[in-house]
Amino acid sequence: MFDRFIIHDKGFRNLYEKGKAVGFVINARINYYRGIPLSMIHDVKVIVDGECFTTDDMTFVVRGVRYSFKEMNEISNINWHFGDDLRIEIKKPGGLKPGKKTVEMYMTPRNSYFGIFEAYAKRTMTFA
Repeated sequence: MFDRFIIHDKGFRNLYEKGKAVGFVINARINYYRGIPLSMIHDVKVIVDGECFTTDDMTFVVRGVRYSFKEMNEISNINWHFGDDLRIEIKKPGGLKPGKKTVEMYMTPRNSYFGIFEAYAKRTMTFA
């Protein structure tokens, strides 16, 4: 429905722990106008310059609380609302190098009307 908006360019940066880059952060937005409970996110894939990252590499941050994908899929009482950012922290030792990046995202939410549906977006973003 709103596929082109699922990649949000705000906050695209490296993630540091103890001064060392351990990955990167990308923000996502739901493509469904009503929003959904976290447990209804079936799958997420992020591809940066051809390198694919799956939910095994990701931690999801909703309203300041961090969840693994498995944990998120057990939460039915917290909704991801249309227009709200879902922060995705992706493990990648050394993080990303500065420059232009081709970023793709596949997001597969479920809802009660359509079942499972896939959203896809591709953007060129500058990583500083």
